[in-house]
Amino acid sequence: MLPIKQNSWFVPVLYRHVVEGAESPVALLAGQPPVQMVVSDVGLPDGDGCELLERLRAFYGGRDLPAIAMSGLGDAALVERCRRAGYRLFLMKPLTFEQLVSDTDDGIFMQTNRSWSIDDKRYNFQFGCEIGWEIKGGKLGRMFKNPSYSGITTEFWNSMDAICSRDQWTLWGTPNCGKGQPMQTMGTGHGAAPARFKNVKIGTAYKGN
Repeated sequence: MLPIKQNSWFVPVLYRHVVEGAESPVALLAGQPPVQMVVSDVGLPDGDGCELLERLRAFYGGRDLPAIAMSGLGDAALVERCRRAGYRLFLMKPLTFEQLVSDTDDGIFMQTNRSWSIDDKRYNFQFGCEIGWEIKGGKLGRMFKNPSYSGITTEFWNSMDAICSRDQWTLWGTPNCGKGQPMQTMGTGHGAAPARFKNVKIGTAYKGN
């Protein structure tokens, strides 16, 4: 097996060789028994897992290699690219909030829901938050008051390209939801982990003082 080490993180499995990036396998494997399987991170210091798999196949004369790709990001385009490159399985790695921020070039992190509005078909929506922070170059920056985001439900969820792992999950919600005549109430909640969405319409829900 050939786990591909990225920085200090590596796959805890039985292995024969560990390489540091996409460029080193050919030199390392020369004169060694053939690799039977590849487990690779998609993002490597000197390339990516798709380039690595291409080099390994060329080294072995075009022989098909069973391969598993791993990444902390799982957008549809990346998964499809790995599939086309020849990976048979795509696995999501644990992703912390800090890693999610550091991988974001330009965005806004919003926190603490303040208001919500959605149509009867649950199609068009707008949510307002109490506070937000600008993300530039993978770092949290300026603070924003009353940020909001809106969109179309199906488009919004299809735009999600990253979500943090289960240990980042938190149960959110309101104490109760009331509807009907006479009024009927019940406890409500919704669990979620920090996630990233692309091309979302943002603004300010309240002018404030």
